[in-house]
Amino acid sequence: MTFLSTPVHELRAQGRMSLLAEALAIRAWAEICLGTFDAASSAVEAMRLADETGQSLWAATARIAVALIDGVGRGWDTHHVLLAEAEHTALRTPNAASSLLAGVQLARGIAELGANRPEPAYRELLRVFQPADQAFQRVQQVWTIPAPGRPLFEAATANFDPHSPAKVATDNQTRGPLLLIASGKDHTVPESVTRATLRQYRHSEAVTDLVTFPDRAHSLTIDSGWREVADTCLTWLKQQSL
Repeated sequence: MTFLSTPVHELRAQGRMSLLAEALAIRAWAEICLGTFDAASSAVEAMRLADETGQSLWAATARIAVALIDGVGRGWDTHHVLLAEAEHTALRTPNAASSLLAGVQLARGIAELGANRPEPAYRELLRVFQPADQAFQRVQQVWTIPAPGRPLFEAATANFDPHSPAKVATDNQTRGPLLLIASGKDHTVPESVTRATLRQYRHSEAVTDLVTFPDRAHSLTIDSGWREVADTCLTWLKQQSL
């Protein structure tokens, strides 16, 4: 996040509050994409500064971020006051309506999932894919692909259900080779989680390897250094005669 934090610090030092609000809103969404759900880090201040400087679109963007983070943490009713305010702004701003409304639906869908309500979540997120809907927006579709909620909850509760359909036979002796990749700066799936996964396969004699990229984050397969990751995987596949 250094790339976005540097302008935030410089704009704050220069007292340029309007641009600071924009930078904070952008950083808030970058943090969300990286799995950092802390509204106090950027989103709340972005919302306040955007309100104070009269930037309604950035204020709406920050409101959606705050509401989404809130939904990840504990879930809430989909009539969240911040989303209602963002929706009101969107409907008064035709050029930005679809983007803001799609963000609102994304936050509502995540809130429903946070409250263990997969079917309402599906209905909220589906709006982003319906061309006749005002919330139809292709960019947000990347984050809101409709899918059955049951597999998500089966996976989330697998450790508490000895007969879970998500159970994996980690002691399988006849499976194919398995390569686990960990990122040292991954805050979504930390390196410790990947190493714990490796330990789970210790009772299998099948090939199980771990490769760690200490300086990479969660998006290592699509970040600028993706070729190194791809080459590492290809080399490993050749070693396994695959």
